[in-house]
Amino acid sequence: MRILICDDDTLIIEQLKKYIESYFESNHLKCPELVSFTSGEALLTDKGEKDIVFLDIEMPGSNGFSLLENLPEIHFEVIFVTAYDHYGIQAIKFSALDYILKPTDIDELIQAVTKAKKKISTQAENRQMLHLLQNNKLPDKHKTPALSLADKIEFIEIG
Repeated sequence: MRILICDDDTLIIEQLKKYIESYFESNHLKCPELVSFTSGEALLTDKGEKDIVFLDIEMPGSNGFSLLENLPEIHFEVIFVTAYDHYGIQAIKFSALDYILKPTDIDELIQAVTKAKKKISTQAENRQMLHLLQNNKLPDKHKTPALSLADKIEFIEIG
């Protein structure tokens, strides 16, 4: 799992990192890769896969919504972390998973991460099921079984 934090406030970034690490440690889970940017434009240039993005809305020179609009595809869960409460409706229109107001409450953050993990897990299970259904339609020599591992699904080529 890879979590990206995009906020112009380094103190907020460090707080979010601390809360996320604490959540994973207290649940005896492997801590995800945590990547942070203080510039919104860095989100546009980051080529790494992302599972969850914590995104500030108002940053110098950029806006969280316009950043998302400039991405060709969004294959990650977005959790807005902002000091402004009036962007909630717009966040819903962007299909944000959650909307957390600053100062960040650890319980809200834990709920958001838990929700994101469940959604990501469900999506992975759905992809696996779809693959299995498609696989059943193929001749035996073209089938690729899916193995569910702790943190991903591995497809095995046969033949």
